[in-house]
Amino acid sequence: MSYQILQMLVVFLAVVEALGKVTELFICMLLLQSLNYKFLELYINLINMKRLFLVAFAFIMISTAASAQEAVHIYNPQANAQADLDAAAAKAKKANKNVFVQVGGNWCIWCIRFHNLVEKTPELKTYLNDKFETVLVNMSKENKNTAVLNKLGNPGRFGYPVFLILDGDGKVLHIENSAYLEEKDGHSVKKIQAFLQNWTYEAVHEQAK
Repeated sequence: MSYQILQMLVVFLAVVEALGKVTELFICMLLLQSLNYKFLELYINLINMKRLFLVAFAFIMISTAASAQEAVHIYNPQANAQADLDAAAAKAKKANKNVFVQVGGNWCIWCIRFHNLVEKTPELKTYLNDKFETVLVNMSKENKNTAVLNKLGNPGRFGYPVFLILDGDGKVLHIENSAYLEEKDGHSVKKIQAFLQNWTYEAVHEQAK
């Protein structure tokens, strides 16, 4: 369940609760006027049961949404980030490429959106595969990769996801704040393409004319 649907559900429940309170108050007033205290007590008990049901229902839906979010497995907290970076740099050096590093976590909705955008956009996925060696570095409560990220210049200061370009020796050439690539509720394909094109091996080694 997406957070947009969850938000709509919460609003719907709030409206139902508000309308319900008006109705409940009206019925209680009628019962008081008729001095039917036995039915009034029964009705109040029914109201309390309804509220407990709504609270339980909302809790179940929120738990379901949270579980769905936790089920994402894009980033691997158990991965050896430094070993992955070293291997990617070695491959990049042989192939005259740079390394594209994506730092984030499975908890990060913007990290998931970026990953999904690349997966469903062939021109982005192909360009990344052709021009870069890609590494995903996990940053989560399970594994913050503090030593690795400090070695990379603490890119997390820009928020997540954050992107880095490394050369074939593992040297940081650039840190990109992904907020610059955002558009509405996601990322802009055109902005991502422009960013990547400026940091290919060929672009970095091009001689000024």
